[in-house]
Amino acid sequence: MTNIDYLYPDVLGAITGGERVGMTALQFAVGAAPELTYLGQPLEIVILLQNMVDQPLEVRISLGLPTRTPDGKPINLSTPRKLIALMMQPGEVGVARLPVVPLLPTPQPIENVPIRVAVRQRVKDAYRFVRAPLGGAPPSELAVTPFQLQALRDVPYISHPWDQSPENIVVPIGVAEGTVPGRSQALTAKPRYTALWTSAQMDAEHDRASAQVNEARFIAADLMQDVDAIYPALLRGVETVYPGRGVPLKPGEGKAITKILAYALRDHSATDRSYRLEDLRWFQTLCQVMAFDETAARRPSQELVMRYLFDAALYDAVLFAYSAMRPRLRIDLGNSTMRTARANAILTWQAGHIEPDPVFIYMPLALGGLSIHLDSLLPGEDAWGMVDELREAYRQRVRLDDPAFEPILDVLDRLLTQIETELRENNVKPG
Repeated sequence: MTNIDYLYPDVLGAITGGERVGMTALQFAVGAAPELTYLGQPLEIVILLQNMVDQPLEVRISLGLPTRTPDGKPINLSTPRKLIALMMQPGEVGVARLPVVPLLPTPQPIENVPIRVAVRQRVKDAYRFVRAPLGGAPPSELAVTPFQLQALRDVPYISHPWDQSPENIVVPIGVAEGTVPGRSQALTAKPRYTALWTSAQMDAEHDRASAQVNEARFIAADLMQDVDAIYPALLRGVETVYPGRGVPLKPGEGKAITKILAYALRDHSATDRSYRLEDLRWFQTLCQVMAFDETAARRPSQELVMRYLFDAALYDAVLFAYSAMRPRLRIDLGNSTMRTARANAILTWQAGHIEPDPVFIYMPLALGGLSIHLDSLLPGEDAWGMVDELREAYRQRVRLDDPAFEPILDVLDRLLTQIETELRENNVKPG
């Protein structure tokens, strides 16, 4: 059986449903459980922590507790420790729980009391990522009971804006009017940390995923035949992700990106001798998803792609884009290490962990989509449509006069001219 080097599962996303804050080697999510409590009744600040790398990770968490309401009334929030330090093992995922107890003279009822959670990370040695920056397959098992897992999923995790610092998260809590019994033990609560998943479980994850390879080939075959039908959903996904992360798209740009994304999901075994399905991240993720979810094989192709495989396919699309550009452009496109780094950078940006960069539109995705456009026309597609839109996008971006964009625009102009010439030489008329 083919040996596949699977990425570690996205435990954090499987619990939060997607909410996450990223700090290179660390991803985390923060919430309060419960959000509303009573005087003398403790609540917990819950911090899910996911080590993204193959090295130990030092994590420090501190709580900033308010002492006054906006109108000056005193607030008394007690916690046994405002600062905790953890050493997470390579690839470990865990949950820290820090108790907080409202006491008199805190007014009641009161809402939106802001607790500030500061998270810091430190890695001593050089590292490599063992998880995808965005997305990834769920874990097939966790070191908690189903009841404990559901309790973690029920926590309302904070949706932190991607353009704000990841080091300080505000968690609002409330104090209801009235009292509850059992307060005598409230001040004895201590901070806790529980490991949910460790790298020791990866061998079992690997075996479960590998056991799915043969069946996954059949699912992949159906999926690859459905790409034209999936294309509209892929386009909606692209046109949502880019503006949502601070990079608005011009005409045709989303279509060009989607072209190469769809291309990554097509079967190239008949035309490319080096093509191996097992090398594709989206297929590897499919195997892991099937190990996690026995019903995955019965899901429609579009649901499978948009729910689990979109980000993995985007990673593959970056690498396909470079290969598609190479025959058409006599420029240095970098080695395999640089190309992989660009794929990771694009996903890291889409996860909201680095600053947006409009260059991510074109280099290499939209340029790759334009490169394969004539060989990847959709049924009934006007071959000139996307080309004309990209020519208009080129004009609009030239007028913006962005120096960082100039090299990309030169390449875009050359590539557009090539495609336009080929269309005219083949007497292709606008639809």
